[in-house]
Amino acid sequence: MILIPTSKPFAIIATSLLGMSGDSTVPPTTGLITREFDSEKLTILYGFALMVHQIDALLSSTFGGICQDRWDTFVPLWIANMVLTAFAAIISYSIKEYPVVSKR
Repeated sequence: MILIPTSKPFAIIATSLLGMSGDSTVPPTTGLITREFDSEKLTILYGFALMVHQIDALLSSTFGGICQDRWDTFVPLWIANMVLTAFAAIISYSIKEYPVVSKR
């Protein structure tokens, strides 16, 4: 995305693809929260995760606007996104998987 010139069609396609990839994180996140904190607390913890996600979207779009105003490009935003994605991948990789034991 760094090498593709920005345009309205590019923005629509990129946003659609990012939205679909974001939706694919819902089942693993729900499973992780349920496994770590029990299903009784799922609603409040998942709601908190979604709230933080919305705050992050606000900050990301603000940073994108600042990049566009100052440098007339989104490249700094994409670089920051790649760094944060690599950090998230490292953190996710460190999560230990173990079998879920039913409490019934």
